[in-house]
Amino acid sequence: MGAVRALQDIQVRRLRSEESGRYQALMRVHHFLGALSKIGETLWYVATGARSG
Repeated sequence: MGAVRALQDIQVRRLRSEESGRYQALMRVHHFLGALSKIGETLWYVATGARSG
């Protein structure tokens, strides 16, 4: 039941423009595709939880 409770704290929101530099840096390090540039009408989203800053 603890896992379900932890999921309730997760929120998904659109990335703010001032966060894009950090987002790209984290993607470059942690995502298997690396940092990707926006093409056309691209929107980026982030999931945050209770421990996110």
